[in-house]
Amino acid sequence: KHAATLPPIRLVEDVLLPAMRDAGGEWHRVRGGIASEHVMSATLRHLLGTFLRLYARDDRETRLLFATPSGDRHEVGILAAAMLAASHGVGVTYLGPDLPADEILAARDASGATVVVLGVTMADAPGLSNELQRLAGHLPPNVELWLGGAAAVAQAHRLGARATTIADFAAFTHQLDHL
Repeated sequence: KHAATLPPIRLVEDVLLPAMRDAGGEWHRVRGGIASEHVMSATLRHLLGTFLRLYARDDRETRLLFATPSGDRHEVGILAAAMLAASHGVGVTYLGPDLPADEILAARDASGATVVVLGVTMADAPGLSNELQRLAGHLPPNVELWLGGAAAVAQAHRLGARATTIADFAAFTHQLDHL
């Protein structure tokens, strides 16, 4: 019901992500454990993917590319961001989770994206800083790098002025408004 009646930002912030946080925080206390969390993640991926396809337009001049770096399999946040971008009328290339920097760079070149948006949730993922530095160092100067997620601030700090930290979905939609 909410998916049909709420604006995309309200659906994400008020319904979907709180449901995911609840499932993530409760997996160790409820029967079903991690399996229940995985069911919730799969359901959210399906719903967000459906809305992404609904809003997607390939004819947009401004294009954003969405992924998570190697070792980070938490994709619900980045998929929600991709859906929000598409609902704002921006072109979207969604790659998904757990991609090496070289793959992200190749996809950026192929798509012509002007912004690379990465979900970074695991601060201690092995090699994450090196992957992000490689990515930031090889992106064309006119391509922006936006980082969101639990570990975004720490990683963006290491990248300096090359990366923009996106604190939450409200900040993300504000950035979209300025494209």
